[in-house]
Amino acid sequence: MHKLFDLAVLWEYLPLERRNPIEIVKIKNVTMRSKESVVLSPEQFRDVVTRLPENVNLIAVTMGCLGLRVSEALGLKWSDIDWDHGTVTIRRSAYRGAIDETKTASSKAKLPLHPALADLLLVWRSKNDSEWLFANPSTGLPYQSPSMQQRWIRPAGEAIGVEGLGFHSLRHSYRSWLDTAGIAPGVTKDLMRHSAIATTFNVYGRALSLEKREANRKVVEMLLPSTASLPQANP
Repeated sequence: MHKLFDLAVLWEYLPLERRNPIEIVKIKNVTMRSKESVVLSPEQFRDVVTRLPENVNLIAVTMGCLGLRVSEALGLKWSDIDWDHGTVTIRRSAYRGAIDETKTASSKAKLPLHPALADLLLVWRSKNDSEWLFANPSTGLPYQSPSMQQRWIRPAGEAIGVEGLGFHSLRHSYRSWLDTAGIAPGVTKDLMRHSAIATTFNVYGRALSLEKREANRKVVEMLLPSTASLPQANP
């Protein structure tokens, strides 16, 4: 019902400011559990990634600099990167060994690639001959995230006093970093590639590529302030 109402707003059958009636429906005898999202500061992010092995470090840095879901990061191929124009195209997802479409149609998008991240990926590429950015050398296929999260991501968070850190925390953090940088809601929506209707959808429209690149630059430079201080993995 929520999706139907959103589509009705998108197709202008209902006014944008109309409240979704599903939001006021209360279900008796059901306790709604809410879990607060874990969000890292740029300093915490840099601290976390230095505690990760090189492959997990690069996955986390790529997610942090682009706001990707882990399945989207693992679904990247080298052919998705346009080095000349500085862009990354999100085309697919990889999760638990399955290669599939992205979560939503809006998730398929071209994102700006900051030179600092491009430099890190080029170094990583020189060490790998797979078509995938993040391939398990044992299988030639993308890594599986659940085991990496349990073995590396959660312990790295606990080491700096952050409980419940997961790969998706990096996407939540990216959204927070965009807000901190003062990015307009419409640009944030496009960089996050959300499909749900929000008040920013018609107010701001789709962000121009230059706006998205500038917004992304501000976040990446919070995380990778200079080539001399790029977050390196532990050996």
